[in-house]
Amino acid sequence: MLAFMTRTGKAGLSSLKHRKPRMSLLGRLTAFVVILYALASDFVTIDSQQVTLSTEWIAEQQFPSGIFLTVEEHVDTYRKGDLDGETANTAFVLISLIEAKNAANINAASTVAAAITKAQSYLQEKLTLTSRHYTICIMAYALALSKSSMTSQAITKLKSIATIDDGVMYWKETDDSSRKSSNDDFFYYPYHASSAEIEMTGYGLLAIMQTGDISGGLPAAKWLSKQRNLLGGRSSTQDTCVALQALANFAPAVHHGSGYLNIHLTSDLDLNFSHLFIVDSDNALVLQHAEVPDGGNLNLNVNGSGTALLQATVAYNVPAHGSSEPSYQLVVDVLEKNTSGSIDITLCSTYKKNKDSGMVVVSSVLPSGFGLDHDAMKTYLKSNLDVKRYDVSGD
Repeated sequence: MLAFMTRTGKAGLSSLKHRKPRMSLLGRLTAFVVILYALASDFVTIDSQQVTLSTEWIAEQQFPSGIFLTVEEHVDTYRKGDLDGETANTAFVLISLIEAKNAANINAASTVAAAITKAQSYLQEKLTLTSRHYTICIMAYALALSKSSMTSQAITKLKSIATIDDGVMYWKETDDSSRKSSNDDFFYYPYHASSAEIEMTGYGLLAIMQTGDISGGLPAAKWLSKQRNLLGGRSSTQDTCVALQALANFAPAVHHGSGYLNIHLTSDLDLNFSHLFIVDSDNALVLQHAEVPDGGNLNLNVNGSGTALLQATVAYNVPAHGSSEPSYQLVVDVLEKNTSGSIDITLCSTYKKNKDSGMVVVSSVLPSGFGLDHDAMKTYLKSNLDVKRYDVSGD
């Protein structure tokens, strides 16, 4: 993401601004990118003027009550939910404005301070009325980050809905609607938490760390650390970003000195196997790995002082389960217009499952020698509200 931001510069952020008079899915994306730019501004060069314009535009979308409304369906269904969905969106936008305002290298728009105050007041009013766990988690972080007078009440409510199990703490919805189902997903990871649970726990840890409660945040940090997949990420981009931010906030609180660790790994199945990991100040940020024997038990002997994360990963293939029927049906029709030398291509995509699909992207490659009729596309978008936008690459 940092490499993308430094390459695209001004265009990367300005292209995400949406021109509708109310917050949309792209408006939420703008808020998300503002957060990333604000957090990255300490490490890479950021076009501060573009971030300022974006925060100004975001502030203009706010209603007098302090709410930031959405007019689009959320891609992730766990962010939906009538008023709670609007409250969660307001909390998310509030976080983006605060991050931009607090960034040392970014001058937030003059209207941002007033927008922050109104959004904070709105969330304070809704705190006791909110029941969805996702909304409570993100609200708690937004209120703590904005130094609200109701931070203590928000943290208390946050902790009251947490799930505590075997020394770890995490958050989930009461109906478990965010959990992955083997009947719905072709790629199913039975031992991984859902994207919603990871994101909620990330916000929960961020909220708790705003109060300086290290011991209170430790069980959540342990749970988040256990959700790493083979490549170090989580279920999706969004929850990975939130989880990494939360762990990055937690890490300095438990780091003491440079540290030096000898981690000796052996196997009771293969007595010839032995591997030594050395972790010190020179390689603390370097990923070390070793292939271990199949089966048996691994024995770990650790000497020294410091903190390290050891992860054992097992990868294997399983037969496909459930129905192999595709989720989408795509019909393509090509009609040649002999009189004008042009062709009409009709793409019809149908979602075949009995639930909301979220956002759908259809990608098409034009036949060689043909170009897109932009005027026709603009006319089509005005008459078809189901299609939100189109992008052309290499035209």
